Amino acid sequence: GGITAGVPLAVGVDLFGWRLMMGVSGFLTLVLAIITWLVLRDDPSEYGYRSHAPMVVQNHGSLPMGAALKSVVTRKDTWLLFFGGGLSTAPVLVFAGLWGVPYLTQVYHLETSQAALITSTMLMSLAVSGPINGAISDRLGRRKLPYLISTVLTTSFWAIFLLVKLPYIMLFPLLAAIGLTTGTMIIGFATAREVNHPGAAGAVGGVVNMSVLGIASVMQPLVGKILDSHWQGELIDGARVYSEAAYNAAFFWLVVCAAISIVMVACTKETYCRMSDV
Repeated sequence: GGITAGVPLAVGVDLFGWRLMMGVSGFLTLVLAIITWLVLRDDPSEYGYRSHAPMVVQNHGSLPMGAALKSVVTRKDTWLLFFGGGLSTAPVLVFAGLWGVPYLTQVYHLETSQAALITSTMLMSLAVSGPINGAISDRLGRRKLPYLISTVLTTSFWAIFLLVKLPYIMLFPLLAAIGLTTGTMIIGFATAREVNHPGAAGAVGGVVNMSVLGIASVMQPLVGKILDSHWQGELIDGARVYSEAAYNAAFFWLVVCAAISIVMVACTKETYCRMSDV
């Protein structure tokens, strides 16, 4: 949604200004929130349909909010999955979200449109691969194995990207592959739910989901700080221009983050797609 909205939003800003477009976006979000509150229910059984909740959840019931949150944050696997997912996803969000386009135009001398196409493809690959990887995990009856394999592949792809200056024809599929393998982080959400108390599903989803954007939001300015520390004073139209060496120094930490995610995932518990009976 965020990717496909980019062009219409940009056109709207050009025509009507950013204040009006932000106001319209905020109003529509409020309308959707109200509709969600009025229409959406926690379970199909509240509308008279068969419940989709696993039997173990029905047997245990839900926990009070405070107890659910305490149960989640005191469990080791929650934090392994928190950092595993966040550290594997942050490099894609940092690169595709901000630094990828200037890097590709400066180092690979691509047109801005070509660079934007590559970064958008990374994000689309990330989005599309989520349900695919989830379905594969369900079919295998394993969580940890496909998640671990994908984090290893992601780290390897990032290392190749950093160490080898590839031609455009190879660069495009490599960065798309990074998006595809990173999408396996969706398995972390299922695993986190399965290793925690069945009645704390909402709390664990919120905690683990926080890492995806939370760690990226911390990494984004850190990458900028590293780039600034290697800046050699070049400006174009008032904007700083960074050398290839500066980008390599900053993007090295993307590989480090991806590598740490391997360790985090390797230390998690294999649930075999079954809910905990805690």
